[in-house]
Amino acid sequence: MNLIKQILIFVKLLMLELINPYNYLFGVLSGIIINLIQSFHILHYKPFIITFLLFVIFQTVNKYRNRYYNLLLKLPKLKKDPVFIIDSNGKIIQSTGNTKTLFNKKKIETIDHIFENKDVRLIFSRIEKLKNSNTTENFEIYSKFLQKWYFVNVKKISDYDVVMMWMFEINARKSLDYSLSSINDFFSYVKNNYNVNKNDKIISKIPMILLQEGYRAVYMATKDSYGILGGYIYKNSDDMFVKSEYIPLHEGKSLLNGNSNIKNKIFQAKKSDNESLKDFYNNNIYNNQLTNFLDIEINQYISYHSDEISIVCFNKDLGLFESDSQFLNTVVDIAHLVTNNGNL
Repeated sequence: MNLIKQILIFVKLLMLELINPYNYLFGVLSGIIINLIQSFHILHYKPFIITFLLFVIFQTVNKYRNRYYNLLLKLPKLKKDPVFIIDSNGKIIQSTGNTKTLFNKKKIETIDHIFENKDVRLIFSRIEKLKNSNTTENFEIYSKFLQKWYFVNVKKISDYDVVMMWMFEINARKSLDYSLSSINDFFSYVKNNYNVNKNDKIISKIPMILLQEGYRAVYMATKDSYGILGGYIYKNSDDMFVKSEYIPLHEGKSLLNGNSNIKNKIFQAKKSDNESLKDFYNNNIYNNQLTNFLDIEINQYISYHSDEISIVCFNKDLGLFESDSQFLNTVVDIAHLVTNNGNL
């Protein structure tokens, strides 16, 4: 950084101190005290001015020297994942920035409001291990209340008898872990159950695989013997695999609104914060049978459409990530490989 830029930064900090009302208050109080001590008279103006200027310069120099450190201290405010301090009972005694906004919105006051009891016990058992240690404990915990997986770090600060906690959302990584496991299970199923007469059974396995992946509902359409594309909506209801009545698709259309001419491509959409559910349905959902069959509010989906198959998956528990596009594509490719080639 050149000298001119450094001077400009110093001048900017100086201006901020000059308009800070607390500095004027400090100057007035200090001036009064000095005048009273020296002459029992508070009308001398020099102590006020000198004290004010010295304090402003001191503050400016101090902030300039620590400008990067002070900038670093702003990170917890900017961090989207929770960063906070708890006491020995689990009560949240300090938070800031996005964390404080989230906690106020969700009315979170203790870690019992974030994690289940078994996870809270785990956290305190780890904290107990840190009683006489300067190390950090970390572990993965799912927050049912926030509907996210977190990598949680805890560090005991013995001098103040508090615990620092900072968390990182790992939904994307967990989603990828589940996807890899599901692909492996599906490939094993195909390998163990394949023969020429079972191609349809392998294709029909796809909705179940996707529901196990964490989607709340799945629509899959395939071509019948007349070349007409149509299928069913599948969902889990009271631990039962339920499907809708048959839903045919108009030529060139998917279950989503609009013409689906892009082949072998996966795309996703989410309802924006300012978009009503009715507008979301009008803009995105093509077939009214979907909304009549589902008993959930649709807020996200991911879809695949080609000449031979059309799939739409709704509301994934952990949210949608790029790995979900890759997963859906891979599952369809495995099924197509078996169906079209007749061997693995």
